[in-house]
Amino acid sequence: SVDMLSDDDEMVIAALAEEARLVPHDASAGATARFLPNGYKLCRVTMNDELVDYSTEGSEKLFRSTRYLEFDLEGISKEASAPDLVYETGDHARMLPVNDADVALAMCKRLGLNPQQWVQVTVEDGPALSTPTMRVGDLFALEMDLATQQEDGNLPLLKRLVELARFSDDESEESKAELARLEMTTERIMDAGDLAKLKAEKAKEEEERKDKLSGGLDQVDEAVKGIAEAVKHSSWRAAARRPSSSSVMSIDAENSAKDNIVDAPSEALVREEGKKKAIATITEHYVTVPDLLEQFPVTASKLSLADCIETLPRLKPRHYSIASSSEMYPRKLQLSVGKLTITHKSTGNSRKGVCSHFLARTTTDVGGLAETTD
Repeated sequence: SVDMLSDDDEMVIAALAEEARLVPHDASAGATARFLPNGYKLCRVTMNDELVDYSTEGSEKLFRSTRYLEFDLEGISKEASAPDLVYETGDHARMLPVNDADVALAMCKRLGLNPQQWVQVTVEDGPALSTPTMRVGDLFALEMDLATQQEDGNLPLLKRLVELARFSDDESEESKAELARLEMTTERIMDAGDLAKLKAEKAKEEEERKDKLSGGLDQVDEAVKGIAEAVKHSSWRAAARRPSSSSVMSIDAENSAKDNIVDAPSEALVREEGKKKAIATITEHYVTVPDLLEQFPVTASKLSLADCIETLPRLKPRHYSIASSSEMYPRKLQLSVGKLTITHKSTGNSRKGVCSHFLARTTTDVGGLAETTD
């Protein structure tokens, strides 16, 4: 559930006091620090330099931007007694990304919410949030994954939109058209069904079919042996004719079994390919959730903040190999990060790596939520 809070609410005042305690001279960093999970620290970026020389003409098309980043490990933690961040050479660093501000603001606009509006969130089912009291803008910037998902095409969100459209009182043609498009998109993604279950069932059926076939062929072989024994003293034509017939029967049966074996996974593969194409239609045309919602404005206007919290995935940490030596730089951590940008050929839309672009735009100030791990 989500409750709107006024600026003078006691919970808002307490949250602001915590932000001021964590980062006294930077309200934005203080808000970020309140979202820190246990074990993480908000670290100051001391260097952020481009490693690629783009002075040569055409080099931007040939080489991906790669940033050299250095962090001061004397970071800020939400826990008063949090241990120091330490690492060994060869370890990895878990970095928590922050969504692009434009994407977070677009999400607020799509829902008709003020990004500075304070809310109190209670999650009854699903992963808990880092803090229950927050601004709407911080929720979308620091908690929710706003990239369209390549695993399921944001199917939970699409299902919720279908529910809203079906039970809407809006009888306009635009609303009906949106419902039809939503149902078609959702059904295409779901068409593959439980693919693993389908394959398992097909495999079991084929095993049973082969077992039956094997038993039938054994009986044929026994019959052939009996026939051969019975015709030992008959003419050579009869003896030759009967085994030939049984041999052809065996080959035909085996070919039939092979055909069945090929047909079963083919169906699954076709359905899987259909699902991939349906998801690609989502992810290649709409690289962010606000882009997706923009295609269904009537239905999206009925979407609540609680719906988003329930159906959108959470931002997950990314792992980066640590480039520095712990012996030379025990209190600093260095990374080499390539900015990931994927341009979809079918649409020309560019999908930006959430964490790599976040790290690339950090300044030599407080920024970068880091935790070291081996």
